[in-house]
Amino acid sequence: MARKTGPEAKSSELRTPARPRSRRLAPIGRLQIDRLDMGGLDEVIGVMIRRAQVSVFDDYRSLTRDLNVSAAQFALMRLAPI
Repeated sequence: MARKTGPEAKSSELRTPARPRSRRLAPIGRLQIDRLDMGGLDEVIGVMIRRAQVSVFDDYRSLTRDLNVSAAQFALMRLAPI
């Protein structure tokens, strides 16, 4: 059966079959990264804000570990009328 290549071809007929990807991973312990090269992303304001947010949430989790209260639960309790 010949493949159609013009406007009458369906999108499924135009797709090439996907090749299986190799899942080779570096062994743990051999990979040594001194500093991750962000390729300029460390200068983008949105990335800086997100990294700051992650840092604040990590600090919150470490401070409230014993209380077992998430940030969302705390916000809801704070906003709920008494």
